[in-house]
Amino acid sequence: LSLLVAPCHGERLAHGRDRPAAILFVSDPERQTATPPELLRRLYGLTRAEAGLAALLLQGRDLAEAGEELGVTMHTVRAHLKAVLAKTGAARQAELVRILLRGPAGLQPA
Repeated sequence: LSLLVAPCHGERLAHGRDRPAAILFVSDPERQTATPPELLRRLYGLTRAEAGLAALLLQGRDLAEAGEELGVTMHTVRAHLKAVLAKTGAARQAELVRILLRGPAGLQPA
């Protein structure tokens, strides 16, 4: 399992007193998950097509496989990828996947 512990600063907890607190995220790296394209649309302002491509990349598909599954040309796939990179602030495809996995979309419940 992979654990991420982060402090929660300035939060008011039980009985109205400030107390030290932390949040714990636990994930299983062997668990296969599918990020819903709609979630990616809302989080990153992607179009349906861009979110579909991003979701496939998160599943480990390469650009050719994603294009085939989406029924679009490589030119279109590259155009969608360029737009997704711009909207997420990623410079490369690998960075995009890392951003999406480490961001809120990667925190889905099992």
